[in-house]
Amino acid sequence: MNPKVSILMSIYNENESEVFKSINSLVAQTYPNIEIIIIVDNPLGKERYAEMLGPYEDNNKIIVSYNERNIGLARSMNAAFDLSTGDYIARMDADDISLHDRIEKQVTIIKEQQADLVCTGYKFIDEMGREIEGEYIFYPPADLKKSLLTTNSIHHPTILMTKEIFIKSGGYRDFPYSQDYDLWLRLLDVDCKFYMIDEVLLLYRVRADSTTNRKRFEQACTNFYISNLLYQRLTTDADDYSKENYAAFIRECSAKYSTYKKDIVSIQKMQKRIGHGVLVTIITRIRLLISSDFVRDTYFLKLKIKSEARKFYDADGQRRKRSARG
Repeated sequence: MNPKVSILMSIYNENESEVFKSINSLVAQTYPNIEIIIIVDNPLGKERYAEMLGPYEDNNKIIVSYNERNIGLARSMNAAFDLSTGDYIARMDADDISLHDRIEKQVTIIKEQQADLVCTGYKFIDEMGREIEGEYIFYPPADLKKSLLTTNSIHHPTILMTKEIFIKSGGYRDFPYSQDYDLWLRLLDVDCKFYMIDEVLLLYRVRADSTTNRKRFEQACTNFYISNLLYQRLTTDADDYSKENYAAFIRECSAKYSTYKKDIVSIQKMQKRIGHGVLVTIITRIRLLISSDFVRDTYFLKLKIKSEARKFYDADGQRRKRSARG
């Protein structure tokens, strides 16, 4: 008997062609026992999406739910989980494409490796579906855990995890950005066993960059806040997350690091001038460490996290027992 896999998807403003390709790539999976939970998080587009998803009404593997108001990705994913009946939980974005054997390979690996969460490699595609430059970084299990302490090295739409580990984590917290990174870090707290398949099993769609500098700054501050929560848990076994504390942290960042928004513009101009690659990465980091209080503060926080984490994890990335932490 093949365990059931519940694939969670949220639709907000994706176009018809992208949604069809995404859903059809799941319907065509070689793994037979799946259900696809689709949350439409766009009340103003309900009629349009209801008509668009009409062809799937008779497919008993697909469940569609419409939010009465826009609640964001994190809460939509928790709502999708509440509707799920699978033993495993997988993620999928409404504009990405899963290769036909993605789920089958992930279920095989999660069983063979006795893992709690399995992620995969991916390729970038543009809005026309053409492959574009960019490669994922592969990490063996121990290195993957260590990398998560300072960077989001798991690509959200590629994951498949056990229902049990998702419940242990408490699900997604209500962040507008980086909900996945916060979840991975809290999975570390419950001894999650991570595994990455070194194979491309998803095509990830990248859009023309229309993100404002204000949003980029908020994303950076959100990551900073999530790292602070991790440091709290490493040093006190708990954190003080709340929506109110998060909002206050963002306000403090905006006041304290107002020049970082200007730094973002400078970085973009420099990247266009030099071109992407190792050189621009090194130059950018040196420049920002010298000129940006925000970058310095986040850098030194990551150093403190690494230092504290040594008390919690051994060389193989396994969590030490409390008595052995010293």
